[in-house]
Amino acid sequence: MAVPTGFGNWQEALDNLLHEGKRCCLSSEFQQIKCDEDRSVQFAPSSMNDLALAYGNRSAVLFHQLQYQECLTDITRAMEARFPTESIHKLHIRRCRCFLKLGRTIDARAEMDILHLLADKADSKETKEIISQELKKLEKDLIDADTQLIVNTQAHCEFDLSVSHEQNDILVQASSAICLKMSSSQGRFLEAKYDISAGDTLIVERPFAAVLLPDHYSTHCHNCFVRLPVNPIGCQRCSHVLFCHEDCRDVSWRTFHSVECPYLDILHSVGIAHLALRIVVTAGLRFLLEFLQDEKQRSGRVPGLTPEGRYERNYLTVFDLMTHTDDMMLDDLFQYSLTAALLLGILVHSGWLDSSSTSPSQLDTHNGILHGWEEKFTRFLKFIKDEEAEDEQDEEEAQAGIVVGGLLLRHIQQLVCNAHAITTLQTTQADKENAVQLQSQVRIATAIYPTASLMNHSCDPTIISSFHKDILVVKSIKDISAGGEIFNCYGPHWKRMKLKERQEILKTQYFFDCQCEPCLKEEDGMKIWDTVLCQTCGNSMSVQQKADVCSNCHVTCDVAAMLSELQVGDKHFTEGIQRMEFDDHQRAMSSLEACLKIREKLLTPDHHDLGQVHDAMAQCFAMTGQYGLAADHLSLSVTSAEAMFGVSSLEVARELHKMAEVQVSAGRPAEALTSATRALQLARTHYVESSDWVQELLCFQMALSKLLAK
Repeated sequence: MAVPTGFGNWQEALDNLLHEGKRCCLSSEFQQIKCDEDRSVQFAPSSMNDLALAYGNRSAVLFHQLQYQECLTDITRAMEARFPTESIHKLHIRRCRCFLKLGRTIDARAEMDILHLLADKADSKETKEIISQELKKLEKDLIDADTQLIVNTQAHCEFDLSVSHEQNDILVQASSAICLKMSSSQGRFLEAKYDISAGDTLIVERPFAAVLLPDHYSTHCHNCFVRLPVNPIGCQRCSHVLFCHEDCRDVSWRTFHSVECPYLDILHSVGIAHLALRIVVTAGLRFLLEFLQDEKQRSGRVPGLTPEGRYERNYLTVFDLMTHTDDMMLDDLFQYSLTAALLLGILVHSGWLDSSSTSPSQLDTHNGILHGWEEKFTRFLKFIKDEEAEDEQDEEEAQAGIVVGGLLLRHIQQLVCNAHAITTLQTTQADKENAVQLQSQVRIATAIYPTASLMNHSCDPTIISSFHKDILVVKSIKDISAGGEIFNCYGPHWKRMKLKERQEILKTQYFFDCQCEPCLKEEDGMKIWDTVLCQTCGNSMSVQQKADVCSNCHVTCDVAAMLSELQVGDKHFTEGIQRMEFDDHQRAMSSLEACLKIREKLLTPDHHDLGQVHDAMAQCFAMTGQYGLAADHLSLSVTSAEAMFGVSSLEVARELHKMAEVQVSAGRPAEALTSATRALQLARTHYVESSDWVQELLCFQMALSKLLAK
């Protein structure tokens, strides 16, 4: 098995990036050079001067971009990476300027003392002259700095991520307002111990393990998943990943990256199974072998609970999640087994199986955990080692491989139903062609949260999840009475998906027939999707009913003709969207108005399709600078969202945010403040205070308040 290095032809790439960076610097294209220097840092091996040069060059760009604190960090990194002695004075000059900009005059004076020493020791007359000239400028700047402080504009706020009420004594990452229950029909589930209000924080949970998706390697920290700062650092061995700080890099290396680093290209191909490997590596071989030796002693306990009766952030809670082996198709199990074998091959090849001094020979590999795959993994180990086990050490490694292979398979099966997507809110900024910001939830990582996995599904959930870095925050979105179950939504929501589609998804992926209230009362839910208006009395009629007679006025209606007319409206809508994409706004508006006329005539006011066309028309009006009309249509879109999703829903908050932005452009700041304030209140109910969206709304509200106060 060849070891994939992850480096590639780094020297050629590095030379090109450094050359391009210098060219951009001369032309003041600072943003371009910033990108080039980021890649230089990522590609340069830590043992070579190129890394020091890359940090030094990037510090110069950061200084010109007024990122003084980040500039200081890169200067320190450059010095630690052995920046060339003949040029070290440049870094001290830049560091002194940063201290002056930040108002740190004492530190600036210390740097000036160092520069005086460097000038005295300089071999070159030219270098002495350069340092002397810079010191004169710095002395003048130091006097100015004593009277005017320029502070860094980036504030680093700490947010409260504690649960509402008190900490739970059993569920250690949850609120005391909820409790763990268990029944033969429901398994383990969470229940309200006493009354819970909408907006209460019920769970604040760190994952046992999590994996950043490859598409986000260049934008998020590989360890904590925070969006990368302007001066990220790379791995010291590979050029794949980036980190927000040395601390994250070092923690990542100790915990998992030292094993995964050479094999990331392979791990990218196995999807969610990468997280199974991360779980095993995070737990550690020695711990896993000892854990399985004690497995029989845990029989009879509630799954996941320690001997002290606590559900903690530990491997036990992961191990005891359901595997659904009996529910899975044989073809799927075979595929999962092959993937587990591949992952085991990586661990064997990396030497990870040699990392334990604890003998696994006493393990009972026939305890039912490994589901009969021992022989397959034994043959696989002998194949990749290309030899028979010749001594006791080889035999012990083979036994450890059998155990680890079974655990990898177990975790792959568990993750099919229990993996959580870590998401972030991505905003497409408004520009001259589109005055309305577009927001969407983007999945950046996959994680395992054992406490959150205890929640059962409902198509009408009582909670919503958000994230701070890799921390999961679960908040209630409804009032929940004592004794009421805490419900998550596994994806299919009754107001976004029809019954048949929801049931198929839940059965295929989660192996159960949903019996939640919306599924049992689907007749009411279908009004959202499959209703038309009686053209005589305005009563809503289900298109699924066999008779075309209105239940209110008893007049016969031609439902088939109404559905045909709605299809014409759909065609107008599609044409309108396509014409907007080609900036044909006048014809786009004509198509959308034709669609609106048909939908207003035939659909109920809370129908999703009616709100959809109002939203599209608002966007079209905003793109042509008609912000007043855009705001009016967004107001109708808000009304539609309220009727469909509820007045306190996340969808309403998003529509209010859009409307507030357009109201500002329309010259209606007072209305915008009202909309933004309500959007902020709703956003705080659904998301943690530190979320980008809540902070954006908060700044928006404050700016509007200041504007109206003048």
